[in-house]
Amino acid sequence: MDIIRDIFQYVPLPFVVAWWVIAAITAYLFITGIRKHFQAWRRGRPEEISGSRASRIGRLISTGLAQSKILNKKYNGLIHALVSIIGFLLLLGMFFPILEGVVG
Repeated sequence: MDIIRDIFQYVPLPFVVAWWVIAAITAYLFITGIRKHFQAWRRGRPEEISGSRASRIGRLISTGLAQSKILNKKYNGLIHALVSIIGFLLLLGMFFPILEGVVG
């Protein structure tokens, strides 16, 4: 007797089929998107980099990590911040059980 782990053990068959169809469509879209990006990168020219290394790192931190462009928009920025904070707290609660009382 082989020891196996049945992933979809208690899931009805229509849901399993739907999951595989959605997974196949997602994989197709992902591969198509990557192919289009590679084609665009091959056609492109080298980018001219402006500013010093310190200013580029500062721009990376403010735009990339702090999401300054999104947070400047009133409604979208607020929703983005709330979703990010709640998602981060849920992630912390998942890995640190002591925070379950805070997260829920």
